[in-house]
Amino acid sequence: MQFSSPYLTITNQLASLGVKPKYITDLDSATTALRATAKFLHGKELRSGGFAPSLAASITDAVSYLPKELGKNLSTRSGWLSASSPNVVNDVRAETMSQWVVNQYPQRRYPGAVIGSSNGAAVHLCAALGIPWLPQTLLISLRHPVDPDEPKQELEWAKAPAQQLLAKNPDLCVYQMHDPNQDRLKVPRVTYFRLKRTRLGTQFQQFLQQNLEPGATLFLLECQYSWLSTQVSDRHVFQFGGKGKLAPDDYFQHSQQIADFLQQNGSQHRYWEPPTPDGRLPESEWGFEGALRDDVEQFARQHGFRVRRIVFDFPQDLSPLVADLYRWWYRERGLPSDCLLVESFVYLLALVGVTPGISAILDGI
Repeated sequence: MQFSSPYLTITNQLASLGVKPKYITDLDSATTALRATAKFLHGKELRSGGFAPSLAASITDAVSYLPKELGKNLSTRSGWLSASSPNVVNDVRAETMSQWVVNQYPQRRYPGAVIGSSNGAAVHLCAALGIPWLPQTLLISLRHPVDPDEPKQELEWAKAPAQQLLAKNPDLCVYQMHDPNQDRLKVPRVTYFRLKRTRLGTQFQQFLQQNLEPGATLFLLECQYSWLSTQVSDRHVFQFGGKGKLAPDDYFQHSQQIADFLQQNGSQHRYWEPPTPDGRLPESEWGFEGALRDDVEQFARQHGFRVRRIVFDFPQDLSPLVADLYRWWYRERGLPSDCLLVESFVYLLALVGVTPGISAILDGI
């Protein structure tokens, strides 16, 4: 007989009350998009900067006046403080995370739901249609000191905790991301595991069965963005680098650009030697793991729901479609339609000037 640890039992109970499991990273694209969508469906705002935006802004402003090296050290330590002990992998449960997700939403009838990739524009789409979004991907971060420019060492350390986590979660894949460029202030102390669902699981299925109208539409949000990655094991992928200024190939080149960057950052290295990639796989943060599609389609057939796939190549590709939808909607309501809302990652994720009420669009899809 297996017994649950007290931590695991308490975490499960708190998740059932809508309290986030501690191991889920807070400041991430998925968690912020989830909270923004859920708060809108509750008729509330998600203020830029989180629960204490003025305090967050003040701290950020104060840090900007500190000496450069001190500011870097504070950023590195803040990443370590927000991460979890590696031992937490024994307590991570896919269904606990899913229970926390669904408990963010009002329990009522919806004409549809979005399932899949993290995406800022999708938050506005869900708000317009008045429907929830169920993320495929959530982030956990583990405390682990490492030379950021030694990706092979980072991968070797991560193999054991990744397998421990996967052994208890057959519905998850671990997409490990190590980016010594954009995440340089964090990765010396933190390992990033993005957990992708390959099946809906019990909690998501129950939520959809209990809260969707008969014949509702399940929108599969499938971002096809990919990255040069290494298939470590059956469900463990290692991704070196991440979406930003550098292209995937750039991380693997012994270029002067990389040498200059490393020298400027005081590294003893002049190029990176990451594990050899096996090819292009779904990008850890934004990409869609296709194994989930089959399970959603089977679930939809069993319960009489429709499935519509929203397939796009890059995370930002959905933005023009959603912007056009809002512009059309504003015109229909006699509102000005020549305004532009510009957002930057999670920091300006806000729902402005919208009200529920165009769910009828679903009838024509």
